Amino acid sequence: MYNKSNEGEIVVLRKSFESLEYYNSSKSDGVVLFGNYKKSNDSYNFEEEVYRFETKFNKEYIDQWNEFAKNSKGEYKEISDEVLAGLRVQKDFYGNGYTLNFHNLTYPYDVI
Repeated sequence: MYNKSNEGEIVVLRKSFESLEYYNSSKSDGVVLFGNYKKSNDSYNFEEEVYRFETKFNKEYIDQWNEFAKNSKGEYKEISDEVLAGLRVQKDFYGNGYTLNFHNLTYPYDVI
């Protein structure tokens, strides 16, 4: 798993990362999906492939929201500052003529 590597790896794509719609089309030769998609029950599993980390961006909004949610008597939920990345690029990354469709790395967003 390149996403789990502490050192980072030089990566050369050998397949195109594409969307489910493209994957299911007749043009899908040489295409893979991000996540483990099971066609039999139309389900995904991303746990083995995502890289999780705490946001390094300004999280003032998250902190303010969570304080508001704590005082809302359960009406609102707190949100996490954890980011789930589908692709963690740490070193050289080469497309080698293949494509990277970011729709595929963000869809379906409600599965995790």
